[in-house]
Amino acid sequence: MSLKINEKLFLCVVLMCAGTAQQQIIKENYRVMTRLTLLCLVSILVSNIQASPMFFDRESDSLQLVDLYNSTEGDSWFDSWDLAMPMDTWQGISLDADGNVLAVNLFGNNLKGALPSLRLPECRTLNLQDNQLRDTFPNLNGMRKMQFLDLSGNSIDGNLYDFNLPELQGLDLSNNSLQGDIPNFSGISQLTSLRLNNNRLTGSIPNFDNLPTLFTLDLSNNRLEGIIPDFNLPNLLTLRLGDNELINNLPSFGNMRFLFTLDVSNNNLTGFVPA
Repeated sequence: MSLKINEKLFLCVVLMCAGTAQQQIIKENYRVMTRLTLLCLVSILVSNIQASPMFFDRESDSLQLVDLYNSTEGDSWFDSWDLAMPMDTWQGISLDADGNVLAVNLFGNNLKGALPSLRLPECRTLNLQDNQLRDTFPNLNGMRKMQFLDLSGNSIDGNLYDFNLPELQGLDLSNNSLQGDIPNFSGISQLTSLRLNNNRLTGSIPNFDNLPTLFTLDLSNNRLEGIIPDFNLPNLLTLRLGDNELINNLPSFGNMRFLFTLDVSNNNLTGFVPA
């Protein structure tokens, strides 16, 4: 069977977008198919592709990354991207088997400007530490499968919000210019490490009663006031609250029997350190 050139091109596109099993069926049988049968199969495959969430996720992910590139002066990155090339050639981008973005690792890459509100639904890691990002904190609730978020070492300012990231385990926003109160973080209940040190955060310290799996809590070198809560964090190993404006006696910390490191230096505390 001979195909017209436009049919060949059409089939080529479908083979590129179809799944492995679908590709094999076409490759093995196209010589014995009638033209009508082949075009019917092509039509079905195109319908499946158009209805496939994975197809749209890949396209959406690439557009989100292009937005990140344009918003942070991608042409001046140390390791820049060739936007004419596929996503899997872009430095710092990891994809899964379906071509969806799993991780963005662009730490120390000279990103400048405001971080856009990204929506990468399959992404597990966003690491943009040690760049020159600024302006207010973006909305990242469109990345609900994210497990590790590191934006430390930038100049991001404005207030924090209560993230809705149910799978997040590590959050590092240290060494920025964040202001305002610290939320109780009710939407990130799987968190194990929270680092907000070296910012301009004010107000009192929440009790973080929604974070039972927390291992590390670092709020040092801010402008926090009031008393230290008697946290109910049974898994906490490290607590750093130094260089704030905290007052009154230290609590007993009786609910933190695994606490190994405690730093409350350079505050206005009185009384004794609990045994």
